[in-house]
Amino acid sequence: MSAKYKTISPVGSNKITLSLKQRVDVTPPFYCMSWRAQRPKDKKNRRFYFEKGAIWSLDVETALFLMEKADKQGLLDTKYDDPFVRFKNGKPNFIVSQTLNSINYTRVFEEITLSNREPDWGNNPFFVIGLEPSGQWRKVMLVNTKRNLITFRSCTIDPTHAIKKDMGKGLDWILDNSMMDCSTQIMREFLRHLKAAQVPV
Repeated sequence: MSAKYKTISPVGSNKITLSLKQRVDVTPPFYCMSWRAQRPKDKKNRRFYFEKGAIWSLDVETALFLMEKADKQGLLDTKYDDPFVRFKNGKPNFIVSQTLNSINYTRVFEEITLSNREPDWGNNPFFVIGLEPSGQWRKVMLVNTKRNLITFRSCTIDPTHAIKKDMGKGLDWILDNSMMDCSTQIMREFLRHLKAAQVPV
């Protein structure tokens, strides 16, 4: 489905990787950033985002290390930005939790989380959502209140998407049960906000 272009991982480990890849299964091809993680036992890449009753997550320190390293190596350069030709060359929009009033915060948080199957994100966790120009896909970075646990996931309202999981809330948004891929411009925004969020707010 995609051709690997460049992969980075923590020093001495390949359990979690952040890769720049080129999607060649669509026309025209485009680049994206991909999170992947190995299963501890069989050393194979995790197949699903929600697996064996748990979501995929990692510590903030590792996520920040990988994202900053990707940036320093030029993997987040604008030359790799997704032009979203398939969506009439639109641009992604962003939702940042800190800018929402309490009503909208609660509504959006409900739309990006699963019912009774999440780790403890604490009170008023921090999140950033990149909304793709189609309006059907959200790329989500979610950080717990203590700023030590983070996850990256995709949500969609595309009814034709095959690898999906009902969030259990009767909402239009469903969880894409693949490990997240997102555009470089969305990953840059995730990194910018994550660095700022290292100081408690």
